[in-house]
Amino acid sequence: MSYKIMKQNNFLYLLNDALQNQNIQLALDSVKTFKAVDLADILSQLPLDSAQLLLINLPQRAYVFSYLAPEVQVKIGNGLSRADLAEIIGEMSS
Repeated sequence: MSYKIMKQNNFLYLLNDALQNQNIQLALDSVKTFKAVDLADILSQLPLDSAQLLLINLPQRAYVFSYLAPEVQVKIGNGLSRADLAEIIGEMSS
């Protein structure tokens, strides 16, 4: 296993741990420098509950959501409240 993959797996583990412990600010701080496309990739690698929690708290959530593959959008969207999903979709550009 390459160092880069180990480093990425460690990051995902720590990010997931922060989200599971409801430490939203730590999670947001750890991804604040990432581009939307990279955040979408991270969301697709996290467990569903963590991905949903991170997504609804991201400042640019609609933009990130637009980068998710359609099947990942459906998977994540199905677990969100109707209000949260409606807000995200409403924030997306047409």
